[in-house]
Amino acid sequence: MFPSLFKNVDSVLAILEKHVHFDEVKELLRIYEAQKLLYKGPYKKEKLFIVLEGLDGSGKSTLAKILTAKLKGTMRTSPPQCLTRLRAFFDGQEPPLRRAFYSLGNYVLSYEAASELETRHVIVDRFWHSTASYAIAENDTVGGPYDWPEDLLKPDVVFFLAVSERIRAERMRYRVLTGEEGRLKDDSLFRERLYNAFMAMRNPGVMKIDGDLTVNKVTVNIMDVLKAKYNIAFS
Repeated sequence: MFPSLFKNVDSVLAILEKHVHFDEVKELLRIYEAQKLLYKGPYKKEKLFIVLEGLDGSGKSTLAKILTAKLKGTMRTSPPQCLTRLRAFFDGQEPPLRRAFYSLGNYVLSYEAASELETRHVIVDRFWHSTASYAIAENDTVGGPYDWPEDLLKPDVVFFLAVSERIRAERMRYRVLTGEEGRLKDDSLFRERLYNAFMAMRNPGVMKIDGDLTVNKVTVNIMDVLKAKYNIAFS
């Protein structure tokens, strides 16, 4: 098991508790505990929990917005908005602490989404598969398969938007790249490990969608899957 790949929330908290001398860690733990207290579940899950995954530049955010509108659902991002102000600090930390931030963010998001799933579909731009895959790709080997954490809200379906590097680079050309985005651009072996890590996920695994196509075509392909598998109606 890779040190930054967490199997449950207790393993995440164990890392964070070693760094409580940082104010940002204290704030992260405070937000997590507050969301946990607000959670009144278990809730009756009536709607779909849909996750969009893929490398940066694959079109996840655009597709998430479109699907949210068509499904009249709720869009969430990981890390959730309540943690945005802490992100820059944790992005500057070593991998175990950085991954602990993103991992705990998944649990915060799951608390937010659980009650919404009683009445609305929830569409998420990135979730646990991203957190885990980046942690795995830091290492020389991928291995696998890797199972979903036993205590984290599980998606009904996870779409992976697969794009060629030519298309991805074109879409990223005018962005100011973060450290990891820069590494994706320059390090082909890291990109390969990251892709293979996504493919090594199970329970649930990812469903590949051709992300090189136009936004409209990708949307139609995802809608076709949802209609066929879940009998979902779109506006």
